[in-house]
Amino acid sequence: HEYLEEVKEDFIKYQNLMDGTVMIAPESVPGIYTAIARYGIDWWCYLFHDNRDLALKLLDAILDYELCRIDSFADTKITPVYYSSDPIATNNSLLWSEGFITDIILPRTKKIVDKWKSYGYYHILYFEGAKLPILDKIIPIWDVDAIDPVEPEAGITVKEVRERYPDITICQPVDSEKLLMFGTEEEVVKASKKAIEDSEGIGIIIGASSEIHPKMPYKNALAMYEAAHSYDLSTLYR
Repeated sequence: HEYLEEVKEDFIKYQNLMDGTVMIAPESVPGIYTAIARYGIDWWCYLFHDNRDLALKLLDAILDYELCRIDSFADTKITPVYYSSDPIATNNSLLWSEGFITDIILPRTKKIVDKWKSYGYYHILYFEGAKLPILDKIIPIWDVDAIDPVEPEAGITVKEVRERYPDITICQPVDSEKLLMFGTEEEVVKASKKAIEDSEGIGIIIGASSEIHPKMPYKNALAMYEAAHSYDLSTLYR
């Protein structure tokens, strides 16, 4: 889009075609995601090492644009939900040092969170990978409504997240790397139902831990959604 206002105009156009389905506001990326997408993670790391001040100015310029975009878009009558995302971790470990995440990434993300929250939005925090050490730091002090995704392939279970953060909504807990790609429909249904049960039947959004893409068996994706839609929650409270 050439102008910020066009984002909102297009969103409203597509939202009106969704027959009541709630769309999430366009993703907010506070800086680091955009920087490494544009220049590559290697080149950005070289820049940070060789010219830290310039690297931080780049992140802040991206952040300033995003804050302006939020001001231009925000309207809870259109949608009450947004999500922010940062590249925090791989399946096995944090992607950056804990100090870099705490000092460089999170303060900028917090400004995004506070901006959306000032308009009354619900916040989905999108961190992929083995992110629990970082979540433990911010969940008690940030106004986070949901965590996305909860990835079995990163060693994180729905039950563990429910126990650690009982008031948080859990998003996208069905493994997309192996189960949805190569499993059977029966295995997908079983995993989807188990996620609901491990969440205690509250505060969970069933979905793939990553994308539903053209190479994924569509019957597996449908099985996941149908398992969620047809689940009788009353069976958990008898």
